Amino acid sequence: REALKQLYLEIGSRAPPMPSLSRPVLPGGEDFGEHMRVMLAGVGLEVKRNTNLSPKDLKVSVFLNKLLGLTLTDQQMLFDYFSEIFAAVVRVAQSRGTFSEGLVEMKAEGGIHLVEGYPKPIHTCVYSGAVTNLVQLKADRGVSYGGALEKLESHKSELTPNTAHVETDTNAVAWATASASTARKHSGFWISHNQNAAGTKQPLILLALETASRYRLGRKMLRLLRPNNGDAGVWPLEELQAKYTFCGEKDKTRAKKTWEFWYSKTDLPVGESVGINMSRHISLFLLTGAVLPVWKNILEAYRQLAKTGACTGENVTKVHVVRVETVTGQRIVGLQPGCMDQQTVDKLVEVIKCVEALEHDML
Repeated sequence: REALKQLYLEIGSRAPPMPSLSRPVLPGGEDFGEHMRVMLAGVGLEVKRNTNLSPKDLKVSVFLNKLLGLTLTDQQMLFDYFSEIFAAVVRVAQSRGTFSEGLVEMKAEGGIHLVEGYPKPIHTCVYSGAVTNLVQLKADRGVSYGGALEKLESHKSELTPNTAHVETDTNAVAWATASASTARKHSGFWISHNQNAAGTKQPLILLALETASRYRLGRKMLRLLRPNNGDAGVWPLEELQAKYTFCGEKDKTRAKKTWEFWYSKTDLPVGESVGINMSRHISLFLLTGAVLPVWKNILEAYRQLAKTGACTGENVTKVHVVRVETVTGQRIVGLQPGCMDQQTVDKLVEVIKCVEALEHDML
């Protein structure tokens, strides 16, 4: 929503672009914002000329639906710029410690692999010839013990206060040092109170990384990494303390042994698990190329799946722009609607085939 808000402010109120971004240049030299405002108005989307935007004005699904009414050139230009704004908003949120949802820049210690046979074309627009591709990726998202140590040391070094610019202010130096010290206090390995997780006679373990500025509703938050998942979400400190015990220096041998046990134990085929601990290996589907022409088909696929209880209508609003680099160096940027699993993919392909048949009959 923040990205869409920024886009609307630029189009409707001529707000300046975000730092490091520049607006697209139209071939005829027209003003990008004014051009897009007029084009969107033509398909029923009125972008306000003021800054008073409510949550009702910032529905991504509505924005994407209206884009379908634009020419292919305008569609691609506006969507590409929206994606750039989205990535910039994410970078700002990450720097502030407030971003914790979805995949943006997907990384995996074990590497990301493009599955053989992909990209696979699943739709060709009969009017423009634009192609939508389906991409399947497989990745090992696990973190080895050595990798976890590197992340912890890197995290602690980032917290070392740079007081060179405030060395004449003893209060500022003391505050910066104390803030970093407090953040280090809870960053490290934590072992669960449950000593027999999934009947293995082993406790669970995680690595928690805290920043001095990371708070949510007054609660101190920590980013979690597990042996089977390098991005295991964010927990408040009090919840962590209720279920886990911090590993001090004297417990490092036990931490190493426990981490390596679960790293090895979760080396399973995609989808399998040991209790609540899922496999390190994941499969991910992305839509690339001309995504907008099939957006209505995605909505229809979710609608049909919702009837079976497999997905809910809310899933389609959880859209993520995903950027990855495979082990071969190939860079891929795609769109990932929520709940994009094999069942959803099969239903989407089924819906697209029906729609394509109707389109050809109408020609």
